[in-house]
Amino acid sequence: MNGPRQTLDGGDEVFLLVDGDLTGTFWVHRWDQLGLRAVTAGLRATEPVFNLFVFNAEYKTANGVGPGSSRAAVEAAYGTPPAVTAPAPRTAHLIYDHLGLAMRVQEGTVAAVLVFRPGTARRRWKF
Repeated sequence: MNGPRQTLDGGDEVFLLVDGDLTGTFWVHRWDQLGLRAVTAGLRATEPVFNLFVFNAEYKTANGVGPGSSRAAVEAAYGTPPAVTAPAPRTAHLIYDHLGLAMRVQEGTVAAVLVFRPGTARRRWKF
């Protein structure tokens, strides 16, 4: 629907996700020109999507929160997150497992929104 995956400088279409709070190996399929990535547990494009990763500020949740929003806006819209991880300095994942929603916050601002199946966060994050 969004065309072929974007390549990394003419090379691979996907890359291995390395993050400080992962519970497994994940592969990222990129459509960066749209501000969208799909994360799978395996390399093949036929693998089930584990989560969508959105980093374009034009995308917002139904509560009006998205990339560029403040952490305070996230918590005003969704409450205190039931789980928080810290994959890197000045970075946090605010995880709302019951909603299937997580926000990657860097230095107080949402950098990306992650959407996943509710109840599956422990398969992705260590918390």
